[in-house]
Amino acid sequence: MLTIVVRLVPAIFAYGTSDVMSWELLGRLLLAGENFYATQLHNWPALWIYFCAAAVLIHDATGLPFFTLIKLPPILADAAIALFLYRVALRQGLANRDAALVGLSYGLNPVSILISGYHGEFDSLMLAPTVLACLWFEDRSKPRAFSALALGLGIWFKPIPLLLLPILLPRLRTWRERGLFGVLAMAPSVLGTLPYFVRWPEDAATNFLGYSSWFGQWGYPVLWMVVEYVRSGTVPWWLPDPDHLSAPLHLMYVAGRWVLLAALAATWWWIYRRRMELLHATSATFAVFYVAAAGFGVQYLLWILPFAAARHDRWLWPFTLTATCTLLVAYSLGWAYLPLPTVPDNAPSGREFVVKLATLPTWIVSGLWAWRLLRAYNRADYYQP
Repeated sequence: MLTIVVRLVPAIFAYGTSDVMSWELLGRLLLAGENFYATQLHNWPALWIYFCAAAVLIHDATGLPFFTLIKLPPILADAAIALFLYRVALRQGLANRDAALVGLSYGLNPVSILISGYHGEFDSLMLAPTVLACLWFEDRSKPRAFSALALGLGIWFKPIPLLLLPILLPRLRTWRERGLFGVLAMAPSVLGTLPYFVRWPEDAATNFLGYSSWFGQWGYPVLWMVVEYVRSGTVPWWLPDPDHLSAPLHLMYVAGRWVLLAALAATWWWIYRRRMELLHATSATFAVFYVAAAGFGVQYLLWILPFAAARHDRWLWPFTLTATCTLLVAYSLGWAYLPLPTVPDNAPSGREFVVKLATLPTWIVSGLWAWRLLRAYNRADYYQP
């Protein structure tokens, strides 16, 4: 109840970000039978767009604000995550009161409140079944097929839970089990999106295969932008344009996805070699993703929270502090997050440079956190076959 109430306040009284405008447009396009993938605003499997269409129908029938309706499913997903964490804590042997505090460490976390209750993003809908998949994976009383299908439901919202397959599959005994788990995990998103691939193959493929995170808003590219500003007073364009990037930044733009893939592959190898416990391994994967990513959306900051809360990780709190500051600056100054009638012309922007700079403390904390997760040695943190 507390998790829901604290999110309803911003959901009711604040419109949110420009993403809310996109969700209404996509919902109306689906209801009209038009090609929503051609907008390049929907870069994921198709499940979320049904929620957008349902919110449009309810809005048109009742007059209730769309910006509130579209935030209700992610808010309920956050409440589910808080309950899942409570159950995890009980299984770990904590008393009821302490277990409730574990759940509320996510439910009252300002990062999750802002992203679901204000921003209007739906990453919590992806996270809730993913957290459940991890719980069921380690519960010997549940068939592994339940875990695979729960993970598949998360993938049907966004492909991010695919990052957990290299962690989960090596823990299965046979190649047959691994193949079945992988097929079940992929089935919901593949089958659910297949009709749109058949209908609009070029646009759907362009969105899926050509999509990349928002370059130049996070991480080491921003650090290099600071170097260029100190050396020559160069203020970056608010939307980094490949045609207006210095040679080092252009190299980061071209090589960014390969750097990320290499970092993740090395992390998964290290996890396998050290036989890390599942929650520890998942936290390490997301922390490394944050460090190595050249492109970013602030909603990504939600991903690590439930797994860190389940581990009672003290690094959750410095991360929460810096991430909250990042979100507040992005939501108040970032052009891409403001619900504007027209997008400003792209040009060098001191205002957007401040938004970029505001991400650096969170990126640095993520790097220190990733180092600790990969270097820490505790027998309780390692997977025992």
